[in-house]
Amino acid sequence: MSKKIEYFSLIKTRLYLLLIILSFAGPLMLATFMYKYSDFIPVAEPKSNGNLITPVITISKEEDFGNILSNKKWTFMYVYEDDTCDLICEATLYMMQQVRESVGRERSRIKNILIVNNNFNNEDNKKIIKKYNKIELLNVLKNNFFGKLEKNHLYIVDPLGNIFIYYDKDFSAKGLKKDIKKMLRISRIG
Repeated sequence: MSKKIEYFSLIKTRLYLLLIILSFAGPLMLATFMYKYSDFIPVAEPKSNGNLITPVITISKEEDFGNILSNKKWTFMYVYEDDTCDLICEATLYMMQQVRESVGRERSRIKNILIVNNNFNNEDNKKIIKKYNKIELLNVLKNNFFGKLEKNHLYIVDPLGNIFIYYDKDFSAKGLKKDIKKMLRISRIG
């Protein structure tokens, strides 16, 4: 009977020793395997609710876009080409303002800019601009730089002047908020 007990305690002791060794060597072996055979292991794509722009479009300081690069803030930049702000335009401006307000104390790191053409300053649009007074207006749509960008899209510009993600007309405010919160959490600039 005592031999059986000694045999079980010996197995139990060796099993504990093996588990201790595996707890240290296992992660090392797994990391080595994943490094060597990374071509065969599928990696998930980064998930964002907008569309990533590759390669990134950079706004340089030489161009006259002081409003975008001033204060080193994250920027929601809505490029609008029509002369009057329709319902989609107004809804986008509303969502930009609401998402900025909804991020809480981080809202000071974000600013909103509406980029329009020179014919935009009529009476109807002035009412809308007064309604959304936290959105800056920039009349540079005729500039060659903005010819590269799709019109009636919302872009996010980082504090260094990189335009790297855009949202179509039918984007959701939840998706935009989720993306900007993730960027603000990860980033230490702006």
